[in-house]
Amino acid sequence: MSYYEKIQRQCLDAWSLLLRYEVDPAHPVQVSRLATQLFDSLIPVHHLGLLERNLLECAALLHDLGMLISEKRHHKHIMRMILNADMPSFEEREKQIVANAARYHRRSFPKQKHREFGEMEETDQQTVRVLASILRVADALDKSGEGIIEIEDCFLEERDFVIRGQNRGPYERELKALEKKKDLFVFTFGVDVKLILQPAAEADIPQNHLLRITA
Repeated sequence: MSYYEKIQRQCLDAWSLLLRYEVDPAHPVQVSRLATQLFDSLIPVHHLGLLERNLLECAALLHDLGMLISEKRHHKHIMRMILNADMPSFEEREKQIVANAARYHRRSFPKQKHREFGEMEETDQQTVRVLASILRVADALDKSGEGIIEIEDCFLEERDFVIRGQNRGPYERELKALEKKKDLFVFTFGVDVKLILQPAAEADIPQNHLLRITA
């Protein structure tokens, strides 16, 4: 199996698990799109590759699947669901990374005392931190589940990671979620997150008229 065939099969395995439970894919797909955009913009910082990008995409597709068991602890349930799932295209190490990235998309930071995370190699732990921190931000940007925010570009500017894009409606829920969920990103990358949006209907207005919001 070639490198690209493996990545394709991993995506198919993730989709198979998602659709097995008849979950509406709109939110997971939007989060995976946002997450991979953020990942690509941060390559000069995290230095991860196409395989890790794909693992992030899979974690994003599956991150809320644990809601079928319990909303309050769904981040823990999805880790177990992924670890116990039949996903033959994943090596055990890759499965652990996806499961832990999905597990840490909310609530606690990754900690050595957490058995599944603590048993991972140090390099894989850092990969989980990077992927989970990106996933948290992407999830926050679609808090309403309505695809309100679209990213145009992202870049580092002094001590900020700037996310610039368009909003297709009110985004108070997304902004509140970002303020809450950016913590691991700030810890991992050492920069704050700044969100700069303009209403989609006003996409052609001059740059100096953009609405600026700092999360």
